[in-house]
Amino acid sequence: MFNIGFCMIFYAYAFYGVNIFANDYNILILPPCLQNFGQSLPRLNAQQAWLQDTMLQNHRYQRFLRQAVRERELNQLDFVVLQAIASTESNGRHYDKKGRLLRGHRNNSVVGLFQINERLHKKEALFLGHDIYTPEGNISYAVALYQKEGIKPWRSNRKFMNFYADLLAAFS
Repeated sequence: MFNIGFCMIFYAYAFYGVNIFANDYNILILPPCLQNFGQSLPRLNAQQAWLQDTMLQNHRYQRFLRQAVRERELNQLDFVVLQAIASTESNGRHYDKKGRLLRGHRNNSVVGLFQINERLHKKEALFLGHDIYTPEGNISYAVALYQKEGIKPWRSNRKFMNFYADLLAAFS
């Protein structure tokens, strides 16, 4: 039988990516950035560091997206479609290499992870309580928009539409 302490440690490690060191008297929780503290780490150039941060952020965005999908009572297929939208729109990124909000190459008014058009959606997003300029707000508004309009706002994305066609064919 597992004790409560072990279950809490496993849960924290599995879901939050933190290492926990414990003895009989103290529990020390280390966030991912300090897990290798004191060990020599390979030096990363700017491109490698940005890529590593993108992968860590992408994992965080996935968790938040899953939570937003559950809150709106959408299903697993909706989660997969929303994942594909974010992946094809922004490669799963909310910020560019310089740490600025990611904007569209062709259309500078689309922003963030889901490349939401700020001219069309900013007022509605704010009215609903979503800040499309933050990763969490961008994700939660995208889920609300998807629930309301389906894939319509992202139909101009060829990569996504190819994925969506393949997905529909697989489930037909």
